[in-house]
Amino acid sequence: MPPMPFARSNFDLCKLGEKFYAIGGYTTCLTRHVLCFDGYRWDFTSDLCASRSALRAIVLRRWPDPRWILNDEEETLHTNSIKTAKKSLEQSIIIHSDS
Repeated sequence: MPPMPFARSNFDLCKLGEKFYAIGGYTTCLTRHVLCFDGYRWDFTSDLCASRSALRAIVLRRWPDPRWILNDEEETLHTNSIKTAKKSLEQSIIIHSDS
């Protein structure tokens, strides 16, 4: 497995489909970057709306497009998820931080 583009600790890792996602963490400060590993290389996918470290990621089934959930504001995310969660057959990632 190739190394990540930059060293980090305290991130969470989860699998969605055939890809692994490294979410948040700590480099020399808290980070909001989300990286995706497809089995060959790490790619930058998006940023969280806020930097997070020592977090938990949970994969849920029947959620809308997982790409928007990583960028959305919490209130909009909550409203949209209630309206659309029952209609989708996709998987997605929800970020939870203890801080």
